[in-house]
Amino acid sequence: MTIAGKIILKKGKEYSIERKHPWIFSGAIQRTEGVLTDGCWTEVADYKGNILGFGHYQNGSIAIRLLSFGKDFPANDFWSVKIASALSLRKAVNLPTPATNAFRLIHGEGDGL
Repeated sequence: MTIAGKIILKKGKEYSIERKHPWIFSGAIQRTEGVLTDGCWTEVADYKGNILGFGHYQNGSIAIRLLSFGKDFPANDFWSVKIASALSLRKAVNLPTPATNAFRLIHGEGDGL
């Protein structure tokens, strides 16, 4: 995984990220660095340049969906670990069962994803 660019937030817009909210709205962005295209990994920093996390960029109202909080870039096995964790959680609640033929493997924050 490579980082395509960096998002710098407006002053005061870092608070929701510090509370682990995964969405960054386009109006919270002060400026961008690098060439950002839909789906690319981007670093997110506060207005002082402190790294807050990493996520996927999308040109739209929700500009970034954070997947990792903190200054450490996700490891190369990020997705493998997340999917294995989600599967373990499903198995812990006995999914699938004889009465089910499908279940959602990846849903959201509740899965640690």
